[in-house]
Amino acid sequence: MEAIKGKYRAYGLLLMPVALCAVVYWHGLNCWFIQDDFAWLGLNDEWNTLPQLLDTLFKPMAQGTIRPISERAFFMVFRNLFDLDALPYRLLVLLTQFANLIVLNRIAGRLTNSPIAGLLTATLWCLNSVLAGPLSWTSSYNQILCSFVLLLGFYYFLRFADTGLLRYYIIQWAIFLVGFGVLEENVIYPALAVLYSAMFARKYVIPAVWMVPASVLYALVHNSFAKGAHQGIYAIELGAKTLPTLFKYWTYSVWPSNLNAFAPIAPVAEELAIGVISVMLLSFVLLRNRKEPVALFGFAWYLIAIGPYLLVPNHICSYYPVVPTIGLSLVAANAMQWAWSKGAIARTVAAVLAVTFAVPSGYSAWLECFEARKHSEVVKHFVLSFDRLSDKQKSKNIFLQGIDDELFQNAFFHSPFRLLGMKQVYIVAEDAVKLTHWNGVKDFSVYSPPETIVLRSLDDGTGVVLRFSDQRIINITSAYRAILAARVKSQGPPKSIDPSNRLFQDFLKEGWYAIEDGHRWMSQHASAKISGRYEAGQSLHIVASCVSVQQSDAPFLLSVTINGTAIGQAGLIARCDSETNLRFPLPTYSSNEDLEIVLSLDKTSKVPPDTRLLGCIIHRIEIR
Repeated sequence: MEAIKGKYRAYGLLLMPVALCAVVYWHGLNCWFIQDDFAWLGLNDEWNTLPQLLDTLFKPMAQGTIRPISERAFFMVFRNLFDLDALPYRLLVLLTQFANLIVLNRIAGRLTNSPIAGLLTATLWCLNSVLAGPLSWTSSYNQILCSFVLLLGFYYFLRFADTGLLRYYIIQWAIFLVGFGVLEENVIYPALAVLYSAMFARKYVIPAVWMVPASVLYALVHNSFAKGAHQGIYAIELGAKTLPTLFKYWTYSVWPSNLNAFAPIAPVAEELAIGVISVMLLSFVLLRNRKEPVALFGFAWYLIAIGPYLLVPNHICSYYPVVPTIGLSLVAANAMQWAWSKGAIARTVAAVLAVTFAVPSGYSAWLECFEARKHSEVVKHFVLSFDRLSDKQKSKNIFLQGIDDELFQNAFFHSPFRLLGMKQVYIVAEDAVKLTHWNGVKDFSVYSPPETIVLRSLDDGTGVVLRFSDQRIINITSAYRAILAARVKSQGPPKSIDPSNRLFQDFLKEGWYAIEDGHRWMSQHASAKISGRYEAGQSLHIVASCVSVQQSDAPFLLSVTINGTAIGQAGLIARCDSETNLRFPLPTYSSNEDLEIVLSLDKTSKVPPDTRLLGCIIHRIEIR
């Protein structure tokens, strides 16, 4: 009987953090898709053959990242099975986190020789608000899955160190290698294994060291594929910003970063809480590191795991400390375990500190998931409303009214409509001018065609105006057309045209091929008409590209004439793996007359099996 009770008690200790996780992150289970989710959901549309599938799975994306398991395969398989039903996606995320808590519970219990300390470690990590993002946003599943890979691999390394059985070493090697398809942070795993071996099982240092070359090789290969991706906010830096970035992540780790958005707290109270918790944790590590080496190991885990994120100090995310805070939770649990053996005062201090962290952090995590659910439900109603349109309506140019900052940032910017077979979706001008600069987007004209073009599309029946309001869409084409006709007078051609967009067809003259695969080729010479209303200091910009099979014919020289007069020097299109922005001077005066732009290339190419003489792909002709 005692054995049975002990068994149930052990299961209870393992499942208590799981039950707590279900309560705190329940709203995350009911979140729909937002932002980057739509890009990953669209991957199934990018391949038809095995080579295309492999390219989709392994080509660098999103700042050069290569995560075939946690992002691409995950979304591709689930999109095929469940389409846009988000619940199965969210359920897998939550179940993975349940597994994380169980494995961490076992690891911490083994390291501390205390099931209670294992329970405390899993509970404290569960309540850390850094988990709210990944547990409410499907695109950040990589953080949860990476935690699982690291924890499970480390668990089997512990089994290997405890038993010496080779099969555990092989299993953890297999898990370690799989981790490279999950998240770049997997490179830290050998450092954790080596550190543990050096501190607790020196006999196994060499087996741990054997994994280091795999991480080094992965880092080198990944960096070569991601070359050029680490720019702007993703630029890799190591120096003056490192310590401030570490401090920022530390504050995220010991105090909920979004709490003020839900329950305003005096800054002095926040600073005091962060200071006291930090001092107590660091003091315990420094003063007890000899007698409580597990705390030192946990702190080292934190520093090792946060290390990769310190290299990109200009892109700080509140959920990046997900894996690092595993180590910090181990420190805190070990400190509480020690305090509990030191009398009533130490117990009281430990309990107060635990409550000071756990209650605000858990509450903040719950509220963050609740808010994420609300925002995602707006997006869900917005996107799925269009799924009820007829195929005929979906094929038209759709102009949307009712797009605010939230809808633009969470949905429209990420092209969710292509998942429903809609390719030509725009924002009406009066909404576009109200949008706030965001994510580097300052000019929203690319999402909002000139009103003359909108009116022409409505007149010829190729366009429809829809208003999103009260979680539904309303067709307002007739009323909007009447208002637009009264407002639009002869505005002439726009200052910017996209040849690949059929709305601009009337402004293209001779020398263009039909739109294909979302772009339009020019022949050796092609002409277009744009507005002549420009200001001093503005220039003509031509955005062009070629395809990889044309690289042998590169470079291409592009010259431009305006109203029959050559301007500037020929622009050079040297590479066919990226777009080239060519800038040409405009005349020093503006006649306000329409400009006829003629583009001329020095050569053409043939792209087998196509027999046409192709010039370059022109993405944009604009004055700015």
